[in-house]
Amino acid sequence: MELAAQYASEPHYLALDMAGLLNEAAEDLTRLNPTSPDPAALHGRFLGWIRHVTGARSPIRSLGHFEC
Repeated sequence: MELAAQYASEPHYLALDMAGLLNEAAEDLTRLNPTSPDPAALHGRFLGWIRHVTGARSPIRSLGHFEC
């Protein structure tokens, strides 16, 4: 909730920051664990909640990219 409030006027920047953290986490998990992390689980944990909390459109669509 604190992150959503902090990025309330620009929720797409929240999505960009969280996507960067998702990439860092995926790299760390891959390095530390012989099996690859579940991409769907990481997406839900880092990006899946943003739209529900901020009320914004899909962060990916709002940036002009295709929707996953």
